[in-house]
Amino acid sequence: MPIGESISPVTGGNWEGVGVVPDVALDEKEALGAAHRQALLALRERTKDEAVRDGLAKALEALGTH
Repeated sequence: MPIGESISPVTGGNWEGVGVVPDVALDEKEALGAAHRQALLALRERTKDEAVRDGLAKALEALGTH
């Protein structure tokens, strides 16, 4: 028996049977690669260490992202 319900402060409804809309909509087969690329891009933007930036750029190139 349920004892509670999650209510969205934005819509006033709940997520049951609806889910949460993703930030980036794509096929599930592409999701892991896309998440990996987004993480590498975010790390590259945040770091000031040029050696780390170069390593992240190489990792992005290996994934096919420029």
